[in-house]
Amino acid sequence: MINENEKRICKGKGCKKELPVGYKYEKCESCRNKFLESGINIVKTCGAAVVGVVGLFFIIKK
Repeated sequence: MINENEKRICKGKGCKKELPVGYKYEKCESCRNKFLESGINIVKTCGAAVVGVVGLFFIIKK
């Protein structure tokens, strides 16, 4: 269980922000958003690659 009286620091790389009392995550909102944004960019890139390969497949099939 989290000790409410203890000061907590963000666990993100290079981030030294102090987390508010009662905050349930180990990383601050900024670090959490950066992590999610990087994952979304990876999914977009892979999706575009798959669409390109499928498109090429149908063009070659004709």
